[in-house]
Amino acid sequence: MGIYQEFGITPIINASGAVTRLGGAPMHQETLAAFTEAARASVPLEQLQASASRIIAEATDTEAGLVTAGAASALTLGAAAILAGYSLKRMETLPHC
Repeated sequence: MGIYQEFGITPIINASGAVTRLGGAPMHQETLAAFTEAARASVPLEQLQASASRIIAEATDTEAGLVTAGAASALTLGAAAILAGYSLKRMETLPHC
């Protein structure tokens, strides 16, 4: 029995590709290994985000990047950035800035 069956969920055949409503894309073995290694340690989140931002910026030839949990959270963070701008006070009072 697989993990989904343990939760009472029947897996399906995904003929659509990498879509969020079907669980996203299967991870490559290399990605799973990195995920497993990272899950064994704790690091300061602001350092992790800063490092990820630099790597994403290099890969996309942009000023910065941001890891999100998906499109909806990316849009939420984008809206928050527009609302707060560069104001630390506004950032600290989100969403009531």
